[in-house]
Amino acid sequence: FFDADYDIRQMFRLNQRNNSTTHKTLASNMAMAELLLKNKLTSSLVLGIGNIDNIYTPSHYDKLNNDSHFLGAAPALYGYTKYYKCLSGCLLRFIDQLKRADEWNKTIIHIQGDFNRIPRGDGMGSDHGAAGSNATLISGLIDRPEVIGDTYIGSRRINQEHPEGDWGWASPTDSINEILTNHHLEASFAGLFGAKSSVRSDPIFTLENGKIITTINPAKNKPWPE
Repeated sequence: FFDADYDIRQMFRLNQRNNSTTHKTLASNMAMAELLLKNKLTSSLVLGIGNIDNIYTPSHYDKLNNDSHFLGAAPALYGYTKYYKCLSGCLLRFIDQLKRADEWNKTIIHIQGDFNRIPRGDGMGSDHGAAGSNATLISGLIDRPEVIGDTYIGSRRINQEHPEGDWGWASPTDSINEILTNHHLEASFAGLFGAKSSVRSDPIFTLENGKIITTINPAKNKPWPE
């Protein structure tokens, strides 16, 4: 697909005057969210991150999003440093505006996809990795960074397309002897907002003295079960 001497940095024309690589929707979505929250037009909203468009390859233009099956492993890895730099920059600006409006200590930002990614063994990119889903919470109600949810190290090969190795395959946690899922998140959010949960899972975080705290042990790496 690429010549051996091809520089993948050429794919992302982000620093040129005739910039063709763009992320059209993220900043506008964040601006809309800021407008709605600061003017108290809503208390909850869902935003999509969208694509980085017009990524140049030797044969055509492509796009990068979280469904990177065939862009290639190395281009996707490099591209994600740009993709999430865009997200981080918008989030920093968004959070700064919420702080100025005295809304940050009332806000929870929940970042999540419906599944994670697992690297493909053929180098073409990645595939769906449902066994390693993850979520990130950012809030003025959280005092310090913390990681929860255990993962396996040295996971075995599933098939010829999926190599063995460490990519975040979820393991049951010691605290509740379960793999954390969206059900645990739903139970936790229901508890925060005083709502009835539709699931029977235990919460993994709660509100105590005006702060969000975790209710399970910090994350661990565990050996793959034989």
